[in-house]
Amino acid sequence: MARPVKFLPHWSESDQAWFVSIPPKLSKTGKRARLFFKDKHDALRAASNLKERHQKFGVSLSSIDPIRLTEASEAYKRLDALGRPYSLLSIVQDWIYRTEAKSRSKTILETFDAYVEAKGHLSAVHRQQILTVKHRFEQIGTAVPISDLEPKHIEQVLSPLASGSRNRYLRILRAVFNYAIRKDWTKQNPVDKLDFAVLPKRSIEIFTNNQIQRMLDISLATTIAMVPYFALGAFAGLRVDSGEMTKLEWSDIHFNEKTIVVRAEIAKTGRKRFIPLVDNLNAWLTAYLNKSLQPRTKPVITLPYGTLRKARKRIFALVSPGQAWIPAGLRHSFASAMINSRRTIDDTVLALGHIGSPTMLWNNYHLAMPTEQAEEYWKILP
Repeated sequence: MARPVKFLPHWSESDQAWFVSIPPKLSKTGKRARLFFKDKHDALRAASNLKERHQKFGVSLSSIDPIRLTEASEAYKRLDALGRPYSLLSIVQDWIYRTEAKSRSKTILETFDAYVEAKGHLSAVHRQQILTVKHRFEQIGTAVPISDLEPKHIEQVLSPLASGSRNRYLRILRAVFNYAIRKDWTKQNPVDKLDFAVLPKRSIEIFTNNQIQRMLDISLATTIAMVPYFALGAFAGLRVDSGEMTKLEWSDIHFNEKTIVVRAEIAKTGRKRFIPLVDNLNAWLTAYLNKSLQPRTKPVITLPYGTLRKARKRIFALVSPGQAWIPAGLRHSFASAMINSRRTIDDTVLALGHIGSPTMLWNNYHLAMPTEQAEEYWKILP
């Protein structure tokens, strides 16, 4: 016959503290344990609570259906066979959590839509990139809750992609899943278990002075709306594929003060910055305004993004047949010319709105353009 459990505090000489023994069936680990207290009154209070729990446990146990008792016993046998200290209660609680999470979860497509709606500040380009990733996941099905998605499901979508595209998709997916976690639609981010592709390091690519001169000349002669695009990218370093350029207004360009203001709401970094309006940029913008008769009440860039990309491709094909367009090449050229024409690294950092290490900026762009070419860069005029 089992001895009755006595919930009485005892003094431990070795620990110099009072302790109360907890039987296995009341312990969180399923093993006998001890609770230690410095004060005897605290130990007595804990012992009283344990005694009450023990009594309630006995009453509830006697009222359990024999079939359920048998099922619980069989469940523990299977857990014990695994040789690990699993708790039946913790497993049940985890199953309940997963079931409830699934009921309140959204599908992966609904999550993408919610994420895009919540990120109203995103540029049109970034928004389109997110929707492109969403489109890839339509093959999984619209009814799959995001809480059910595992790394293997994501890998299935990413496997056909090139390394650069894979990494871009993973960055977007990581942000979308983190958003879902904050909304309590899922518990874990499966992207954390996937590896980014290792890409070979490549030197910064820039345009030659002649290429920039010809792109601007052709634009001024045949496609006037492209002049601000090439000029602001090459001589102000504005991020071409983001709101920094497409949402820039003429009121942001202060011709008298020779300053361009990149408002915080259009800056990629979310921080306001000031860019010098250099003489050759001033000359190109003035030539554009004089020839186009464009009123200064409209955005500087008037072409839709898709039309702008097509015009850029056509003009560059005339300048350098057979050569691929250099992504971010205008901004890279601006940074290279800044650093290699006796501007300070601080001037370059401020103009670019760079928030990383100035050392990294210096290592990327120093000597990317010969000093003579950098000096001539600011003499590219209409």
